[in-house]
Amino acid sequence: MHDFRHPVLLLHTLGAAGETWAEVIGADQSRFSAPDLPGHGMRRDEVFDTAKAVATCLETGPRFHVAGSGLGAYVALELLRAAPERVASLVLAGFPAAGGPERVASTAKLLAEQGVEGFAASYMKATLYMGATPRLGAARTDSAPHADGPAPTPSQEVFAQAFLAMRPEGLLSALAAALSWRLPEARTRTTVLRGEHDVRVGEEAARSLAAALGADYVTLPLAGHVAYVDDPRGFREVLDAFHRATEAQEEH
Repeated sequence: MHDFRHPVLLLHTLGAAGETWAEVIGADQSRFSAPDLPGHGMRRDEVFDTAKAVATCLETGPRFHVAGSGLGAYVALELLRAAPERVASLVLAGFPAAGGPERVASTAKLLAEQGVEGFAASYMKATLYMGATPRLGAARTDSAPHADGPAPTPSQEVFAQAFLAMRPEGLLSALAAALSWRLPEARTRTTVLRGEHDVRVGEEAARSLAAALGADYVTLPLAGHVAYVDDPRGFREVLDAFHRATEAQEEH
């Protein structure tokens, strides 16, 4: 069994929280850190702030692997920009974000019309793999299909509950930040991962990002936009294989 050298920092997607990584982490909790980003989870009363997010990341240790999804991928790139010597490798999933001020404005309008609960339900119905529509606030008791689609998985339920707890200010400030992303000058060994059923980030955009970063490109066939929530086991397998290869390369 491989004895990993570096800890792993996991950065959640927009509307989620650190707890949404639980099935990726499994029992191997000492190796992983999955903090709440500003505006999310236990920090939901904040607005999103990139500098604060990067400062949170730097608490992980002197050198570490980073995996980020969506908003978390944006933070991972900002972390590489701020402290490249600390980042052993990157996995960027559900990225790049696309849009501009008009997307933030349209999202603000939807939040005003639907509230967070309505917005979360429509977002997840369109985004999560297989069209699973979490029955928000309801416990999942089995995996049988429901009238409104397949039952959500445990990871999707956790994601739903985290999204429900969000404040509009947190969502909008985080979205605006993610849409402002830029490529850092620094480089490290990187994998760009895309769920095959991602309706928000197209294959061409993800492959272009990989090419710009000199990165490997991986597809998860049983996942959509939030691949680590849709297929936590497959995501973990990608992480472990990538980290083994990266650390083996460091040894030579």
